[in-house]
Amino acid sequence: MNSVILACDQPLADFRRLLKSCQGIGSFKIGAALALECGLKNIVTIIKSETGKPVIYDHQKAGSDVPQTSERFMDVMKDSGVDSVILFPQAGPKTFQAWVAAAKARQLNVIAGGLMTHDGYVASDNGYIQDAAVIDIYSQAATMGVKSIVVPGNRPEQAKTICKIYEDCADQKPILYIPGYEYHQIIDPIPSNDYEFHLIIGRKIFNSKEPMIEIAKWASRLMLMTY
Repeated sequence: MNSVILACDQPLADFRRLLKSCQGIGSFKIGAALALECGLKNIVTIIKSETGKPVIYDHQKAGSDVPQTSERFMDVMKDSGVDSVILFPQAGPKTFQAWVAAAKARQLNVIAGGLMTHDGYVASDNGYIQDAAVIDIYSQAATMGVKSIVVPGNRPEQAKTICKIYEDCADQKPILYIPGYEYHQIIDPIPSNDYEFHLIIGRKIFNSKEPMIEIAKWASRLMLMTY
């Protein structure tokens, strides 16, 4: 069940050239810029017609509006044909509850995130978001039955703490979606092979001179991590 996810945050021409040779990709993550450029439904149609693989939509950051906007947003998600939606519910627990309920009512998988990969995000790193609020997001995700979460691969200690907190609240392991992972982390991987996990790779593939070789390298690394 573990896989490499291609993060499609590039212009349409750059990402479409990879669709013909993406055997090592398990699913595609569409960002807001590409959806705005071409229309989300159009992008999903292209991906599914050419690959038949699942699509994740990352609105950057969905779930941070008022609760009432959840219904219309998830209607658009369902109509577009996406399979999963990433939520970063920075607007608080009532909004989080409403957006998760709206997604579940439409049989959409929710992937919840609270901590990002870049510097200057949480208060302890001179950011805006309180560290305790990040923990609350993952705890609430667990208690609401959200099975999938985003954890940053370049912050292994924080990711392990998040997994422990989630497991204490949900009494089960989360399914992990991991951006920011590096090759050298095979030495001390997070997660361990006790978890179902999916590596989210974008710029490392798109910026490579040989993107197909880069995909194959990540797919091979995933097999080593799994076994």
